[in-house]
Amino acid sequence: MKGDYDAVLDAGLVLASTPADIVSQTNDKVDEIKVYGQDLLSEVNSEFSVLDEVKVLRNTLHKQLDSLKWEMLALQGYIEGCDSGTGACVVPQPTTAGLVLGSQFYLCGGADEHSANGVGAQMSDGRENPACNTPTGGDSKCPCCTTCHSIILDVESVQGQLPTEADIDDLNQELPVDDLSATIDEAMGDWDSSLRDFEEQLEPVDDGVVEAKKYVTANQIDGIAAGLFLLTWIILICVMCAMVLSMIKGALGDLGGICWWFAFILTVIYLICVVCPFFGIFTLVAVPMESMCAVIPAQGESAEHLFKLLEAQGDVDEQVKMLVNDCVLATNGYIWPAADLTKADIDEQLQAEFDLGDKIDKQDMADTFDIVGKTADFNQEDVNGLDSGEGSYGISLSCPPELAGLSAACGTYQQDMTTYSNDLKDRMDSVKAIASSVNDTINQLADLAASVNATINGLEERANKARGDMVSMIWDVGTCELIAGAYNGMREPLCDGVAAGVFGTWGALFIQAWFLLLLLFLINKASKIAFRHRHPDVKLGQDSAAIAPDPANEKPPPANDADNKENAPVPPADMQGGEPST
Repeated sequence: MKGDYDAVLDAGLVLASTPADIVSQTNDKVDEIKVYGQDLLSEVNSEFSVLDEVKVLRNTLHKQLDSLKWEMLALQGYIEGCDSGTGACVVPQPTTAGLVLGSQFYLCGGADEHSANGVGAQMSDGRENPACNTPTGGDSKCPCCTTCHSIILDVESVQGQLPTEADIDDLNQELPVDDLSATIDEAMGDWDSSLRDFEEQLEPVDDGVVEAKKYVTANQIDGIAAGLFLLTWIILICVMCAMVLSMIKGALGDLGGICWWFAFILTVIYLICVVCPFFGIFTLVAVPMESMCAVIPAQGESAEHLFKLLEAQGDVDEQVKMLVNDCVLATNGYIWPAADLTKADIDEQLQAEFDLGDKIDKQDMADTFDIVGKTADFNQEDVNGLDSGEGSYGISLSCPPELAGLSAACGTYQQDMTTYSNDLKDRMDSVKAIASSVNDTINQLADLAASVNATINGLEERANKARGDMVSMIWDVGTCELIAGAYNGMREPLCDGVAAGVFGTWGALFIQAWFLLLLLFLINKASKIAFRHRHPDVKLGQDSAAIAPDPANEKPPPANDADNKENAPVPPADMQGGEPST
């Protein structure tokens, strides 16, 4: 029982301090989970950096489309010329700032031909575009580049449909990592209140254990137990000595009689002063302790009877009841139900802040990244179809009939047409190169957009998994192993050890009391038997002087000396040989 007593006291201190330990350990582990969760969410957020690549490629495409538009506009101005009143029709070169054709340029606006004559643009050799003049040099209508106008409109349409940087930035829904700690705290709420209340309920246990350790030690209990039964062994030893010695005639036999007296008196004192009082004391302890252990539930049992007992002394907080039922006594229990928390509650709170599915509209994202659809108006084949050969845009490399026989004029005409054709080819080659770059960038952007779309869709799953991992980790932190172990660590040695030992001692004292009463009776009877064995000729009540005569001087009494015997004084029975009588 010594070890159980120490175990009960130690477990009582552990149990009393366990709620505070749980609060401290849980807070520490939750802080670790917060750091872990911030790392997970930061990894998710880092994936949004790919949107910067999308913006860079989108801006590159937009600039390329600008370049294509400006080159097409310059080409159109070169072909369609200026108003007839213009002196020199010079087409400016596109710059990074763009290209604006002055009001002197007479553009067809998509029509097949001009409504009036115009002035041809200045060619690379400084001469006027011959397609805007008659073969003889008179004013004429410049040709129209309907393809140029159509491509410019297509480019502007594509530019208008491309996602803006703001559209792309709207998809950058980085999770508020810095708010994670506050969100978890809010989700957990006042979770430790039940433990604080339970700790207050255990304060008497803590105080009682401290007092018990101060005034009662396990060694003292062992000393009391040893003392209780040491006297029994002393009595038994006296009885055994009396039994042996009292059967011997002579002085040793008289010593045995004294042992009978000593055993008798010691038994009476032991029974009255020790056994009976301790039996009463252990009755006051054993019976209530046995009843107490019947009320204190083991793990897996109901605490209904315990709550009824506690409620008889005052109200018991409902959270404390839930803590006991769902945590202390439950197998694989958790502290969260006592705090009125469920996994769904914690997950719902985190989901409100960290669910990408609620922050990103997948349809909007799909529309934003539909680069193929947004650039469908651009057709590289239209650009590649531009031709600077014979018959295109007023080009005629042969000498016209109007100049027949005029070799010089015909040569000049053909030279101007050749220069015009070459200039067109150079401009068209430049446009086609830009269009090729545009097409490549469109393909790259489409591939990147599709990849980013899949990545962001995958981020939702990763964010949800990170959130689920955090919820599970927070939930697992609230395991009741610590407090349940402390409770069982106190109950088992208390009820299976101390209570059983106290009840056993109480029963032993009860049996011992009856044994001592029986022993008194046996001592009385055995002492008389031993006395008769040593003095067969002495009757009870005879003078003790006659009990042990001198053997050397002893003579047999005369046969007719009956009168002398009858007249001898008779000593009290309790003085004959020292043996107790009744």
